[in-house]
Amino acid sequence: MSNTKKVVLIVTAVLVVCLIGAGTVLLAGYGGEFPNILIPSRGGTAVRIDESETLSTNGVAKVSIECVIGRIIIEKGDARAELTGNITTNAEKEKYLVVEPQGDTLNVRFDAQTNFPDYLNGDVTMRVWLPDGLDVSAFGASAGIDVDGLQFGNASFRSVSGAVGVNDCSGQNLEAASTSGAVKVQSAGFGRTNISSTSGGVHVGGAAGDVTVNNISGAVRVENADGDVSVGNTSGSVFVSQTQSNPSVNVSTISGSAEIRLRGDASFDLTARSTSGSLTTDFDVMVSGSLKAKITGTDVQGSVNGGGENVSITTVSGSIRVTKQ
Repeated sequence: MSNTKKVVLIVTAVLVVCLIGAGTVLLAGYGGEFPNILIPSRGGTAVRIDESETLSTNGVAKVSIECVIGRIIIEKGDARAELTGNITTNAEKEKYLVVEPQGDTLNVRFDAQTNFPDYLNGDVTMRVWLPDGLDVSAFGASAGIDVDGLQFGNASFRSVSGAVGVNDCSGQNLEAASTSGAVKVQSAGFGRTNISSTSGGVHVGGAAGDVTVNNISGAVRVENADGDVSVGNTSGSVFVSQTQSNPSVNVSTISGSAEIRLRGDASFDLTARSTSGSLTTDFDVMVSGSLKAKITGTDVQGSVNGGGENVSITTVSGSIRVTKQ
């Protein structure tokens, strides 16, 4: 077999795996059933949606929100939901905003389900106002998600092909994920924040608790973190700044540089390994003596200001910098 044919076969196999992966995420988000949302070649009826409903949260522990297209906005306020936008469909419905209580869970969703050969497509915005203290989850297939100014119990926000943004929110645990879209979390007062992205990049600013990031393709920035930080990135740079005097940071990247910025008086044990990249630091690192300013080598272990928690940075192809704030 020629080299050209081998390359074609490999590329084809990779594309198939990516498509299967994206399909699996979408399928899981819909409980095992794909929505039939197709872009029609012709015909169909243009429909303007403008619906709203007051939500009863008495006895409700969790609110589950789902909107397949457009945008999801979640804000603090008296409990209600609003669905607006324009769609094209050949299967008109009397109501597109569906509110369904199920045990202690309140489901709020855009009813985009149709049966082939019916179709529905367009652009809608689902806006939901909620009081503090609830567990909340939101899923958007190709819908972006924006959340602002709420105190949660636990919160989970996932999109397949849209950006996810969480601003000025707090709670016990936060999960934010996008398969093909950026994830941005600002002023997060959660005990633990878990973020994952396949392609789109991640930005976390001002997280009060522990932060874990898993990213495949795109830059990762974690700024002014006040808890432990763990970042795994396959392709893209990593920047982490930490505010603790005894920081705990674990960063691993395959293709991309890594910079860790710490307090000048921080005490920590440093492990830095790079297969093909330099290591530069502003700190005095004790490695059988004192090495200052710049360390040449790819495998360094030592202590800073007497040692403490672990600061571990590993790269395969990329430089490492450990700097002072």
